[in-house]
Amino acid sequence: MINVPKKQIDWKNAFDPDIVIANEYNVNEVFREIALKDPTVGSVKLTRYFRGTLKQDADMHDFPFDFQDLPIVLRPHKLDSSKVILMSKSGMSVLEHHGRHEWDVIGHRTESSLSDPDESTTRKQYSVFTIIVMLQRCEAWYIPNLFVTNFLLAVMSLFAFVMRPEDTGDRMELCLGLVIASIATKYTVSDKLPKVPYMTVADKYMNHSLYIIVLVTVSNALVAVWPDSAPEKDAGLWGLSVKRTVDVICCCLLVAFLFATHVTMALYLRRHYRDLVVWKSASIDHSVRKERLDRWKFCISSVLEVNGQKVDTEPTRLEILKRFRLPTQEQLKESVE
Repeated sequence: MINVPKKQIDWKNAFDPDIVIANEYNVNEVFREIALKDPTVGSVKLTRYFRGTLKQDADMHDFPFDFQDLPIVLRPHKLDSSKVILMSKSGMSVLEHHGRHEWDVIGHRTESSLSDPDESTTRKQYSVFTIIVMLQRCEAWYIPNLFVTNFLLAVMSLFAFVMRPEDTGDRMELCLGLVIASIATKYTVSDKLPKVPYMTVADKYMNHSLYIIVLVTVSNALVAVWPDSAPEKDAGLWGLSVKRTVDVICCCLLVAFLFATHVTMALYLRRHYRDLVVWKSASIDHSVRKERLDRWKFCISSVLEVNGQKVDTEPTRLEILKRFRLPTQEQLKESVE
């Protein structure tokens, strides 16, 4: 097609790599257009639009703090790697970001590889090009409606120890009411939780909160049936009766259990967000923004030196930045964010 007029090109007999989506579930092609981009080198641009559903197994262990990789696997239908090699053009970001209530599109990355010849009936290798869309779940809805609610229910159950050990009825009434509230909260948000055969972070936290309320209920029943003694005889710790001593010990153990649960949660979130930063750094969009930021910083540092002397006065700095159409520090921070 080099130096061939566009009107004389027979597209039906032209080379077609016949790219297909390997992980499609139900996909339909809604638009197709092919055009000669550069006649001097014979480069061709093929544009295809698809609409449908793709297959991908999602790992929900970290829900609702999870981030997902959604791959779009492309490969030639019949042409092996000796005839077609798929690769990306470095530095290009063509992913359009659309706002969603539950998901935030972080960016995308690409991977090029060769298929396993053992998976082919003809023992051929095919070029495989994968576009991975990187999504992060927005956890803002889950924190107040799920985590904070269950935390408050667990803390409120500990107020049963403020009552006297003899007030067994009032204690049990409080605890049973909180058990019902915890179960009702879990069923209320059940439609927002993933239906998976393993425990997610949200499931574990809700269960731990319920465990604390149930343990408070059991400890109240234990204290109620514990044989008491007079303060003068067989007194327990701190000069209290045995029943009150058991009550205080149960309270301290449950407070420690609640504290340990949230320390474990904090350590998990710290490790998780470290992994999140590493995951985000692999995005092509992140690399493009970082390259642009480094270029702006270099331009600003170069312009802010006049005749080998640094410009320190703020009005002069702003005047130079405006003259060379470079962003200020405030604009630079907003662009990076």
